[in-house]
Amino acid sequence: MVFGDGSIITKQLLEDLRERKGNSIELSNDFYWVIPDPKQLYNPYEEPKDILSGQLAFDVENLRQSYQDKSMVNQYLAKLGHVLIALSDE
Repeated sequence: MVFGDGSIITKQLLEDLRERKGNSIELSNDFYWVIPDPKQLYNPYEEPKDILSGQLAFDVENLRQSYQDKSMVNQYLAKLGHVLIALSDE
């Protein structure tokens, strides 16, 4: 699978969300579950053995800081993913 239009699609989705909800959206949840091992995360045939928790407030703060520091790295895509999932539930 190739996801070449990711930035265009993401930009449009966020613009649509902003038009519907405004510039600032309060997230009603803070904690979530994480399956850290990609082999477990993408294997629907076995129940994951290792489950951790994450925190949206921590993720949002890390994303803000990394943006200010211009230190965006791949690990922040996962943090952004968790925030986007939470936004989809609002």
